[in-house]
Amino acid sequence: MDSDKAAVWVTNWDTERNGSSLTTRDGTSYLLANAFMLAYDYGQPHIFSGYYYAGVDDGAPGATRTSVPDMTCPTDGIETAGTWHCAQRWTAIRGMIGFRNAVAGTDVTDWKKYETNVLGFGRGSTGYLALNNSDADSTQTFTTSLPAGTYCNVYTTGDCSDTVTVAADGTFTATVAKGSAVALYAGATPANWTGTRKYDPSDPAWFTGETPHKGDDTAAKSADSAASAKSGDAKSGKATSDAIRRAATLAAILLPVIVGVTFMAIARRNGKAQSDNSGPNND
Repeated sequence: MDSDKAAVWVTNWDTERNGSSLTTRDGTSYLLANAFMLAYDYGQPHIFSGYYYAGVDDGAPGATRTSVPDMTCPTDGIETAGTWHCAQRWTAIRGMIGFRNAVAGTDVTDWKKYETNVLGFGRGSTGYLALNNSDADSTQTFTTSLPAGTYCNVYTTGDCSDTVTVAADGTFTATVAKGSAVALYAGATPANWTGTRKYDPSDPAWFTGETPHKGDDTAAKSADSAASAKSGDAKSGKATSDAIRRAATLAAILLPVIVGVTFMAIARRNGKAQSDNSGPNND
């Protein structure tokens, strides 16, 4: 299907419950798949933001037969059943939406597999994404078409505290943490970045490594008030299946047609993803 007629997503309200797609329960692999979808030049991407649940038939938090209350985003990093994802606010998702909007109209370039489950590709001379879906950190010298300079890694933080310097020949050397990525684009530089929040309070703990979040005062204060929250997201057995899931995810990352679980005829509006609070000027 032609790109301008395709809508793509990693999961939706049906596939997240029938085992046919990656979901938030897959943690870093799920987030990397969304990053790939937003960075690659195919279709109109859709970010699914639902809620954590214990049973497949569970309804939305607080919902009745006639109403659904306003969404309240989590603040403690714990994926508690009966709370919303608020994935559109996650640090990496917001960063990648800014990436997609910046690279719109550019070609995919500098595609290279650096090692098993480690992939890098660019979008012309405007952006570059390196993904590590392996079980170990990976140090590589990545080849890009970016101009020389220092860039914010918009995947890992929202305050430009993680930076990468591209040399005059377009290369940069970086250690990409296991299950993480490096996302750079023109305009996302320390000189013009005004975001001050390292993490969003809704970020899952598996992304921040903090429970409750300590990335910024606002998140920490919000987390203190919810310190008694208990996790309702069952994670038992995840460790034993991580290797299998990561191998399966690589196929999704390398094949953009697979990333889009379902396609429907819909016109893409200038190739830009639609969401709130994206871009370098958001706190």
